[in-house]
Amino acid sequence: MKKIFECNKIEASCIDWIKDHFEIIVSTCVVFLALGIRYIMIPYSHSDFDSYVLVWYDQLANDGGLLGLRNYSGNYNYPYPTLLALLTYIPLNKIYMIKGMGIIFDFLLALTGGMICKKIYKTNFHFATAFSCILISIPRASRGTNSDESV
Repeated sequence: MKKIFECNKIEASCIDWIKDHFEIIVSTCVVFLALGIRYIMIPYSHSDFDSYVLVWYDQLANDGGLLGLRNYSGNYNYPYPTLLALLTYIPLNKIYMIKGMGIIFDFLLALTGGMICKKIYKTNFHFATAFSCILISIPRASRGTNSDESV
């Protein structure tokens, strides 16, 4: 490969370090981008969130958290309302907690996809590519309108 410019030892070692850690650098940038997108989108919700999830959360909170599961009237499988019921015990903004739970699962999905690709292809490049593509492709909150209860 033809050298375009000359560099000293420090510059060469920096370039080598970047080449050796390129996947980690890109994945870290994607994580910050994904967190930024999700943070910006927290105040926005869609009709399903407003009409069902918040209603179920309020119902569970009013009925005593986990005890409220006996009166649960939603159509989601029980693991989700159980997690919602557990969130009712945390004295924080319900929208932040519910969306935070979704963000955690977004990251778990991306990590799982990356680990599957790494197991198949045995390279960090495939892990970073799968992780980054999955993480950037799943923000669902970009649809909808601004929630009145958002913050």
